[in-house]
Amino acid sequence: MYFVAALLAAATFLTLRRVASVKGYLVLLPLLLGKAVLHHRPDWEDALFPWRGYVYVQSWLFYPLALACLGLAAGLLPAGRNRRAVTVLAGAVLLLSLWTERWMLAGRDAALTGRAGPDHHCAQTAGWSCGPAACVTMLSCLGVEATEGEMAGLCGTASYGGTSLFHIARGLRAKLPGREVRIVKGDPDALRARGGPAIVSVY
Repeated sequence: MYFVAALLAAATFLTLRRVASVKGYLVLLPLLLGKAVLHHRPDWEDALFPWRGYVYVQSWLFYPLALACLGLAAGLLPAGRNRRAVTVLAGAVLLLSLWTERWMLAGRDAALTGRAGPDHHCAQTAGWSCGPAACVTMLSCLGVEATEGEMAGLCGTASYGGTSLFHIARGLRAKLPGREVRIVKGDPDALRARGGPAIVSVY
């Protein structure tokens, strides 16, 4: 989706004639393209923006950039109905952003009861709680006690969307103050060479 939006923005840029709109796109287009690249390289994004609060920006930053591009394009369309169509599209993008990022306001499910067993393994107790359960397992290997429900709250896990890599990193950083938590890209052999426990996302 990110690359499609970036290509559409680039195509719109090529049709622009007004200087102000061109200048606006010269700012927005690199940001949109950059976000599209970082979407596929979370290790780069985590290294560039390591602070804990970035998780509140990371997932929805694409939407205001897309809305700004649509806003610039709407003013250049000749027919009123074309402008209305772009306005409707912008409204749809806004509603989509509010729907997909509602985890910020949604309550947490207190029914998650998973704990680490003697073998450090924590079985997930819901179909969407693999992230918090993996956190509990890793923390247990480090000698840190945690529950599935606690990590769901720290990570910002939502029952409708699960837990992204950035949310997992956020929860672990909150639970392990002073320790380095990083998102890295590599194969299993590279992770073994680093030493220590790790959470592996396969997709």
